[in-house]
Amino acid sequence: FTVDDNMKILPNYSSYAKKVFRTDAELVGVDILTLIFDQSDVDQSLRDQMYHALKSCFGNDDLQWSISEFQFLPQCTKRGLNKKDPDEKNVFKLRYYPILKEGVVAKVMIIVEDITEELKLKETSAKQEETLKIITELINNDPDVLRSFFKESREIVAKCSETMAHIQAGRNVEEELNVMFRLVHTIKGNTRAFKLFMITQIIHDVESKIEECKANIHEIS
Repeated sequence: FTVDDNMKILPNYSSYAKKVFRTDAELVGVDILTLIFDQSDVDQSLRDQMYHALKSCFGNDDLQWSISEFQFLPQCTKRGLNKKDPDEKNVFKLRYYPILKEGVVAKVMIIVEDITEELKLKETSAKQEETLKIITELINNDPDVLRSFFKESREIVAKCSETMAHIQAGRNVEEELNVMFRLVHTIKGNTRAFKLFMITQIIHDVESKIEECKANIHEIS
């Protein structure tokens, strides 16, 4: 899009814009901040900041642009584009370029790119990479040692399940959480001993969740 100093979309915008926002409506004259940020994770205060930062650039040289551009939001997550699933989220990458006339900013070009699928692919790739690292760490261990590790871990997990049942029943919640933490910590120690560092990190995250529960025990018991 290109927009004027009232943040209204000007003619001759890209046809891709309608595809991004899943609309057949005419976009000329539409408020760009409303189009992008309505039903998004950007609150009103940030929208106001964005508006004033952009507004201050019009009629000024590129020095003012350099001062203001750090306030331009680089990304947002928007809902409501999918009529069949209004809660579906789309992630937009936002880029801004000043268009100067006689040395001052006359218009601003805003490029909106839907990067939702790209982020999903990156997340999937990261999970696959994590799984591969776990498999590699397992392969590098002696099979007999691993069997012993898994046997002991299964026994500890069974105890964790019993402890969780006690917690859910409201039985000595604080003490049971301490028991749970010690059990999980034992598994973490074993993963370190066998250099299963990826699993160690997963177990560490579990420990952190237990610590959060302990800190908010009044909400549990």
